[in-house]
Amino acid sequence: MLQAIFLLAALGTIVLMIHKRRPLYQAMLAGIALLVISMGKPPAESAALLFQGLTSEATLELVFAVGLISLLSQMLKEFGFLEKLMSSMVAFFRSAKIAVVLAPALIGLFPVVGGAIISAPLVDSLGDRVHLSQTMKTTVNLVFRHAVFFFSPFNPALILMAGITGIELLTLLKYLFPIGAVNIAVGYFWYLHRREETRFALDDADQGSWLKKSGALLYYGAPLMASLGLFVVFGVPLLLSLLAGVLTALVLGEKSGVDFKNLLLKGPDPLLMVGIAGIMVFQKLVVDLEGAFVLINAVVESGVPREAVFILVPMLVGWVSAAFNIAIGVSLPLLFPLVQGDGGSIFYAVLLYTSAFFSYFVSPIHMCQVLSNNYFCVHTFEAHKTQYPVLAATFLSGLLLFGIGVAVL
Repeated sequence: MLQAIFLLAALGTIVLMIHKRRPLYQAMLAGIALLVISMGKPPAESAALLFQGLTSEATLELVFAVGLISLLSQMLKEFGFLEKLMSSMVAFFRSAKIAVVLAPALIGLFPVVGGAIISAPLVDSLGDRVHLSQTMKTTVNLVFRHAVFFFSPFNPALILMAGITGIELLTLLKYLFPIGAVNIAVGYFWYLHRREETRFALDDADQGSWLKKSGALLYYGAPLMASLGLFVVFGVPLLLSLLAGVLTALVLGEKSGVDFKNLLLKGPDPLLMVGIAGIMVFQKLVVDLEGAFVLINAVVESGVPREAVFILVPMLVGWVSAAFNIAIGVSLPLLFPLVQGDGGSIFYAVLLYTSAFFSYFVSPIHMCQVLSNNYFCVHTFEAHKTQYPVLAATFLSGLLLFGIGVAVL
């Protein structure tokens, strides 16, 4: 129980420090220190555990990936890709509103951790055309990127759920699709429907042929497509696929007048990379912490109604870990046996998935929140205020689907 108390104290400390606008790396160091103290291990053993977390393949890959993604994003700006990709998307879809929805959603189809920073430069430019504030830009970027979690076959959490429950992936997608549709529909009407679009001279490209507009979209989107395509379609390691995107930008971009020294300085952010490493170490400690499972087991065994348990446990794990895969991977094996073999088990799986999604999304150490808010220079809790209406509609649609499904059965 002492570990559980320290776990809550660690998360509270992180939330408080972020709220006080302390740097991410400082908040994560404080949280990690509290968790290490709660474990009561000898200093040498604690140091070995931290070293293992810092040097794990997943941590190193993510930290350097964040640096490369930041560099690639800066190159898209400096080499002229961003503005032309923006105008090509608007010309192709004939609407900046549709483009600002599709840019983060399409990138969200690919399982890149912290991938919100890839779509952030696109949303930044497109958002100017529909008069979005910086806070609204980060909200649009996050909401539409994560909406596809409900109908993307590439989502690792969904694949994990199919493997644990034995429910076919396509069956899960069929039941989750309406929730994702609600997310996108409510998000569009809440954030974009009534906004006017600013049209620029570049919109003359709207008169071009479909083939010409498609070619422009492919050319100016080549650095992004090179990275994501190699990673998803061909299984190339993430770092190599990002390097391919950087090289593609170097070859195809307009480099005249670019200060490469300044580009390298404005690209990777060392303090942000340290903060990201801290998040990965914190998540590892949470998963290994016995106190986390004590909390979960206490809730399960307390006599709380089964429906409430399927909401509370994934919410707790998702908020604490800020990792959707962990929220599903930890709570599902504990809870699904309670309904396995039940005719309504699919609806309990949907309820758990929706609950985990909600808490993971608003966790103060959610990687995409951290990266997107950092890009747009927006405070986490300011962004949350604009996200809650759409998230509430998404969560309520999951509850409604669950209620109807269980009632019919």
